[in-house]
Amino acid sequence: RWGTYTDPLTFRARFDLDSTKDSPLYETAEKKTARVRRTGTSELEGFIEWRPKNFIELKLGLSQDVGAHKGSYSEFGTRLILGNFMLRENSLAMIQPAIFGTIGAGTNRHNHYLYGRNATSGVSNYSYGLSISSPAVIDTFYPVVKITRFGLIGDKIRNAGFVRASERDSWQALALVAFKIL
Repeated sequence: RWGTYTDPLTFRARFDLDSTKDSPLYETAEKKTARVRRTGTSELEGFIEWRPKNFIELKLGLSQDVGAHKGSYSEFGTRLILGNFMLRENSLAMIQPAIFGTIGAGTNRHNHYLYGRNATSGVSNYSYGLSISSPAVIDTFYPVVKITRFGLIGDKIRNAGFVRASERDSWQALALVAFKIL
């Protein structure tokens, strides 16, 4: 079997109390005063995941700002499962490599807040890469290893006031450790 899911449709929701996007992902030598400062805000996020086959996932994410700008953002993504390895007795894989891709779009208010005043509404960003999930240990929504190429789409977004040349396209590597508490 390729996949390990019994439910073809999943709904998720979360409330992000501090979704302000003006801090770097990791600490650098950059002075904090050199970063763009945005008004603090919060977002309500919802996700619909659909697994029409055991080897593919489709995801739609919707986000609504409830504080600073009242804009919204949507993202469509897909994940193609390459295989399941080290299956457990419950048929869940310890190692599940996949390739993925996403494309996102924001309203005028969202894109102005995130990228700068001259940004426009519409498609704004993309990502693709390789992920390794461990369904036997943690939900596949949280991959344990993820290598992502991401970037901004369109001149109005790429050249908006808050965007630096070094932030238009880049790579990210992420590792997550999961273990049982109880």
